[in-house]
Amino acid sequence: MAVDNHNITVRELNTQLWKFIGTLFAIGLGAGSWYMSTTNKRLDSVVDVQNQTNLKIESFSVKTELNDLKLMKLESRADAFATRQNEFDKDLSQSNMILKNHDQLLHKHEAQIKALEK
Repeated sequence: MAVDNHNITVRELNTQLWKFIGTLFAIGLGAGSWYMSTTNKRLDSVVDVQNQTNLKIESFSVKTELNDLKLMKLESRADAFATRQNEFDKDLSQSNMILKNHDQLLHKHEAQIKALEK
C-alpha cells in the first residue's frame, strides 16, 4: 500500500475544522427553520380548524337564540289569542244567557197573551 504523505499545518486544520463546523451550523439552522415552518403550518391549520369550529358554534348559538325569540313571539301570540278566545267565550255565554232570558220572557208573554185571549 502506498501511503501519501500529507503535510497539513495546524492553521490549515483549524481553518478546515471551522469550515466544517460552519457548514454543520448552517445545516442545523436550515433544518431548524424548516422544522419550525412545518410546525407553524400545522399549528396554523389546527388554529384554522378551531376558528371554523368556533364560528360554527357561534352560528348555531345565534340560530338557537333566533329560534328562541321566534318561539317566544309565537308563545306571546298564542297567549294573546287565548286571552281573546276567553273573552269571546265569556261574551258568548253572556249572550246565550240573555237569549235564554229573552226566550223565557217571550214564552211568558205568549202565555199571557193566550190567557188574555181566552
